[in-house]
Amino acid sequence: MKRVLLLLVAGVFAGQAHAGLFTDEKTAKQLKELEGRVSLLEDNSNQSSRAMMGLQSQIDTLNETVRKLQGENEELQHDLQDAEKRQKDFYIDLDTRMRKLESAASAVAAAAPPAPAPIDPVAENRDFNAAYAQFKAQVAGFHTWIHGIPDQISRLHAGAQCLLPHGSGILRPA
Repeated sequence: MKRVLLLLVAGVFAGQAHAGLFTDEKTAKQLKELEGRVSLLEDNSNQSSRAMMGLQSQIDTLNETVRKLQGENEELQHDLQDAEKRQKDFYIDLDTRMRKLESAASAVAAAAPPAPAPIDPVAENRDFNAAYAQFKAQVAGFHTWIHGIPDQISRLHAGAQCLLPHGSGILRPA
């Protein structure tokens, strides 16, 4: 009897459970759909956060690069200004020197002596021959002096052994 009663109670509850289960299935299905949507939104949010963090990192890197390039640009502009100033100073200095040279050259040209008389080729040839004869006389005297050195050495060192044998013809005219 207890069994029957138990079966009867189980049957009554089974009907109610079946009705509750039907509505729970629908709700469970909607909950699963909502959980899927929430999960999808969370994934999208995480991906968006990672993408935003990556973009922020790139922006920071680009900002740093822009600052560095702006600094280099300022340095190059300063160097260019210095170079232009130096070039202008060099030009002014050169111009000043050239003006002094031009004024000195014009003064020299104004005070220049008249052109020399034309050169006489005969007189020039005569002067050349005289200078050449003087040169030959000096060379001949030098040779005489050189050729007399061995005799002077042998007279000074008469008893010594000489590296050059006497009468060897070295430093003597042939």
